[in-house]
Amino acid sequence: MEICPEPPNFYEDAYALVEQIGSGIDAEKAQTISGLASTRLALARQAQGQDDLHEAATQVNRVLKVDPQNSAALAFKKGNDRLQASMRGKRPDDATVQQILISPMKDGRGHTGAGRQAALRNGQVR
Repeated sequence: MEICPEPPNFYEDAYALVEQIGSGIDAEKAQTISGLASTRLALARQAQGQDDLHEAATQVNRVLKVDPQNSAALAFKKGNDRLQASMRGKRPDDATVQQILISPMKDGRGHTGAGRQAALRNGQVR
């Protein structure tokens, strides 16, 4: 299932407004947090399913920033952290990926930019 990138931004905008307004809108705040959490968790699951554990972590960490007690996010984070730990030494770490991405040279297999990042994360580029 492909998630449209706009909904998380809508929820982020709504969350910013809710925070700006402050008190007196508890139901709206709860709905906004729920929508943000469910959308970001769907994106995290999608990223994890594509072996992009870093993006999965980014998405779930955003959920936990706005809803630190979200049990689904906490469970997902625990599993994703375990997967990331199991990949140490088998795939390049984030710092290495970033260093390679800023290099304008191709990797010898024709991977550049975002395609290169995906290839790195999938262990296709060394």
